[in-house]
Amino acid sequence: MSAQLAKAIIYRVYVYRSPDEEGTYIAHCLELDLIGLGECVQTAITELLENMYTQTKVCARTGAQFFVPAPQEVWKKYGEALKSGRKVAQELIERAFDDFYKRLGHKPPTIDERIGASKQVPRELLGV
Repeated sequence: MSAQLAKAIIYRVYVYRSPDEEGTYIAHCLELDLIGLGECVQTAITELLENMYTQTKVCARTGAQFFVPAPQEVWKKYGEALKSGRKVAQELIERAFDDFYKRLGHKPPTIDERIGASKQVPRELLGV
């Protein structure tokens, strides 16, 4: 029997203001319980992407558990945000990805690659 891995994994992200640090945003990945912090939403998402990238490399090297879900209260707040229609603008998300690729020294995907990938993502999960 052979298994095939999915070409893309959907990660849900909840972005909110820090309750402890004024002027700080938190981008929280629900599937990995990882966060990114920043003075603006874009920076928080970029930091989260870097942390997810690092986690991928560490887990591949050490065999540690990769998927560790966020606490239930974060999932609940994410669900409430979706129901109310709150989401981060797509342009801001794209800028965060561009920043992430630049920091890594990688070439960002082309527009055609982005469009192809976004067609695979259910509409309700595009909101951050």
